[in-house]
Amino acid sequence: DKMRMKIGNITVHGLNVPCPISKWYQCGLPANVMTMLKSHQFHDPTAIQCQAIPCILSGRDVIGIAVTGSGKTLAFVLPCIQHIFAQEPLRTNETLAVILSPTRELAIQTHLEASKYFKQLGLRSACLVGGN
Repeated sequence: DKMRMKIGNITVHGLNVPCPISKWYQCGLPANVMTMLKSHQFHDPTAIQCQAIPCILSGRDVIGIAVTGSGKTLAFVLPCIQHIFAQEPLRTNETLAVILSPTRELAIQTHLEASKYFKQLGLRSACLVGGN
């Protein structure tokens, strides 16, 4: 609780909520992902990332509320990337992860942000939207 207060007055709900991280290395990320973070000048995780990433990596559902520009997208994309790298290589055109968004605009925004990281790591992504 002291660490959550220090990081950014983080409020959590639920039982046995994982402790927040304070440094990227605490996520167990592969070396190429650590290099990618450094290249984007992400020196330390933001408050939302400190708490959301350990929760997501432990298989918990997360509802994260934070201001625009606080790193919410990277908070769920990093565990997604870690999951992808933990899988066996796929055959052509197989999918390892799906990110659902409630609006077309958010889907496009998330895709544009996530694809920067995916491309640098040799991963591909696509944005699929419905409607007219």
